[in-house]
Amino acid sequence: MVEMVYDRGFSTTLEQLGLSIAVSTYKASKVFSLWGEGGKVVRHEASVPRAMGVGFEQDMMVVATQGGMSMYRRVGRFPGVKEADRNYDNVWVERAKYLTGPIDTHDVGIVDKRIIAVNTAWSCIGVFGFEESFQPIWKPPFVSKLGPGDRCHLNGMAMVDGAPKYVTALGQTDEPRLWKESIVDGGVLMDVESNEVLLEGLAMPHSPAWNEEEGCLYFLESAIGALSRYFPESGKHEIVMKTDRFVRGLAIHGEVAFMGFSKLRESSSTFRLLHGKLSGECAGVLAVDMASGKSLGVLEFEEGIDELYDVSFFPVEGRHIVLSEWDAKMQPHLVLQDKLIFLKRKEA
Repeated sequence: MVEMVYDRGFSTTLEQLGLSIAVSTYKASKVFSLWGEGGKVVRHEASVPRAMGVGFEQDMMVVATQGGMSMYRRVGRFPGVKEADRNYDNVWVERAKYLTGPIDTHDVGIVDKRIIAVNTAWSCIGVFGFEESFQPIWKPPFVSKLGPGDRCHLNGMAMVDGAPKYVTALGQTDEPRLWKESIVDGGVLMDVESNEVLLEGLAMPHSPAWNEEEGCLYFLESAIGALSRYFPESGKHEIVMKTDRFVRGLAIHGEVAFMGFSKLRESSSTFRLLHGKLSGECAGVLAVDMASGKSLGVLEFEEGIDELYDVSFFPVEGRHIVLSEWDAKMQPHLVLQDKLIFLKRKEA
């Protein structure tokens, strides 16, 4: 049973934006939709096996899953369902899936309906499609060859002008899992086009997000609970705000950022290094005013959710829910002519 609590600041911020956020959790295999309505936070959950990175392009959504990529289409018309009887405006319906095999996919992007994602196990960025498990298009220059083993824990990817531009990794290493030896302070930010290491010595960097208005890159330094930013023109790196949480998953809209945070697992050797430095009692989402660096509100999962991976905004306003293959078994449906038609069980 998933239980959550939140303060007024969080619900008000989300409701004022008029947007929904998608939150993925791999351990619980869920994608949550959250939005503010009537002073409350409304939650919808979809069952998605080992949900990781979430990417959007117009009416297409992709979620990296256990051994695959699941593709969803947005539908906004629901014949036979009265508006008063539904608590959603948009439904993202799972339509197809690519099987990739065990490659530990992290961040995901979409360009002209082409899926581009971080293949962490093979230390590269790949394109995903029907013909192959993946087609590698870039790897860090310090990685000598492609192969399984996770040589540098490449994890985050930010797209700029329709192409991968910035990536984060937890080390500049070329041996399987050697990055774990300097996991807390060996992270790097890289430029994909130039192959240049822009920043090093970072504290477990994750979730890079390009901000076009400011001309800078925001990212999270998980091991110190920080929201940081980097200005490419000047090379300046600064911390916008710090929290005492293990942060991962970042979505930005205007001057508001939503940052996911996770519980510190007792069984994790990595998390044990952070005990005493960070508070890891629960997982949740923090809303932040980026101009002041102050918290606007927080949502916490009290039960059922320990770790989050991605936080993203759904691309259009309104209340959004996700209907996965697993959920369809409970609610049979068809998609015809941009309409979602729910079936009675005797019709399915």
